[in-house]
Amino acid sequence: MNVMTTLYTEDINREAIIAILDRYLEGYTIIKAEGVWRGVPENSLLIYIAGVSYVNEIVEAIKMRNNQESVMVVTTPCTIEFK
Repeated sequence: MNVMTTLYTEDINREAIIAILDRYLEGYTIIKAEGVWRGVPENSLLIYIAGVSYVNEIVEAIKMRNNQESVMVVTTPCTIEFK
């Protein structure tokens, strides 16, 4: 089964996050967003990753780089096609 994984993280150290993603992935999508964590607004990044099952390594690298307690991970079953 294919999955679409979305990572929600704070928008800090963006170049380092992109370097982490480039190390693990052939492709991904990043969208700037505004999120709220524990009542505090923050600039956020939504990172979309299609068809990858090893996101825990990516999440741990982002958490370490951004000194974050957590990165929200949403995994959705989907069909992935390139036409």
